[in-house]
Amino acid sequence: MRPLPQKVVENLPTKSAKIRALAQAGFERTEIAHFLNIRYQHVRNVLVQSSVASVKRSGGGKGADLPVGSIEPWPIEKLVAAGFQLISQCESLGPDTFGYSAKAPASRGVYAFAVDGIVQYVGLSQSGLQTTMSHYAYGYARQRTRARVKQLILDCLAQGKSVSVLVAHPPQLDWNGLAIDGSAGLEAGLIRAIKPPWNMQGKA
Repeated sequence: MRPLPQKVVENLPTKSAKIRALAQAGFERTEIAHFLNIRYQHVRNVLVQSSVASVKRSGGGKGADLPVGSIEPWPIEKLVAAGFQLISQCESLGPDTFGYSAKAPASRGVYAFAVDGIVQYVGLSQSGLQTTMSHYAYGYARQRTRARVKQLILDCLAQGKSVSVLVAHPPQLDWNGLAIDGSAGLEAGLIRAIKPPWNMQGKA
């Protein structure tokens, strides 16, 4: 039995993310177009592009099956289902700057940037998520990774793409009396699993 489409798309920020989620839930393209009040061609283009991206990342050609263990694009729905919160959207404030639709929490944790509903970058904030997010917006030259990711975000916004911010706050753990950093473990695990394209060589 299929879920209600309203439940499937709840809290998803973009049309593209909603289209992918509805398709994964078993809805036909015509049904998706009718529910979202968009053209059938729009639905088709999003689903075809998602399929092509998956095949390209697997090294396959047209019509190829993804091999076992290949890395597929991660939609933000997977992070949200695991406990991440979608907290804001990046907003262009000019050719060289951007802001956020809402403030990030001050606490430390794991964060992710997603473009049109697909995770592109995963990082760990030791100083607090609000501070870390501001560093990306300013893009200090001496912080080469953040300056690089800032430019990637600006490029996406200039192309009319949606850039979302998600965060998570894993608990501190204990193993045989030894403290384990839940946030650091989650970040490392996600980078290994997702291999986000903006994380150079699999590193934050």
